Amino acid sequence: MVACISIAGYEVGERVGREERFIDNKRIEGTIPEMLDGVISFLMKNMSVKTIVSGVTAKREDKTEYPIKALREGLLNALIHRDYSIHTEGAYIQVRMFKDRVEIQNPGGLFGRVRIEMIGKEKSLEVRNPNIIRMLEELEIVENRGSGIPTMIDEMESRGLSAPTFESKNGDFLVSFYADKDITRQDNPQDNPQDNPQDETKRKIIGFCHIARSRKEIADYLGMKDVRHREFMQYSR
Repeated sequence: MVACISIAGYEVGERVGREERFIDNKRIEGTIPEMLDGVISFLMKNMSVKTIVSGVTAKREDKTEYPIKALREGLLNALIHRDYSIHTEGAYIQVRMFKDRVEIQNPGGLFGRVRIEMIGKEKSLEVRNPNIIRMLEELEIVENRGSGIPTMIDEMESRGLSAPTFESKNGDFLVSFYADKDITRQDNPQDNPQDNPQDETKRKIIGFCHIARSRKEIADYLGMKDVRHREFMQYSR
């Protein structure tokens, strides 16, 4: 399972004003694809989204606090490469969302002869869970073996953000993503009375569509039986 928490401040246990230490927390269980979707939805629910109107096309574009593709690759990396052996029974992946960063930590440090300085520069033929990788490739959830970390770095840098940082210590692996300072959370998006419920649905759809989805899949995800439903047509535009 994956334990997700959203924290008001910069460290676990820190209080910010009168806010609770945890803005949100959720335990997400299931298959790897189900956990992937569940965590992305949690992150989208708790991050800020800034709407930008293009001066060229006049089209509205939602810019998230973090590049969703980078977070997805970080989470996939944790789900695929964590230690599933008897030595880590009871251990779980942790996703911590702070005011300025998202941390993804999984049981199982670097595997084989891989060293921290090699990450993002050299591919290793040694993998902890080759069968999991093979199955996810067949399901087309993993696009290209060994491309996850370069994708994380490229996605962050394409937004002018710092590259993610990587640590391997005490038998765990940790990747940290630092936020776009122009879009960092000022309020708890769940408790803001001015939030439009449609904005929350938009966040859910953006998170769910981190990979291509059909209209029917989106309608099923929203609990709408008919893709011609007026509300669904509004969101699908």
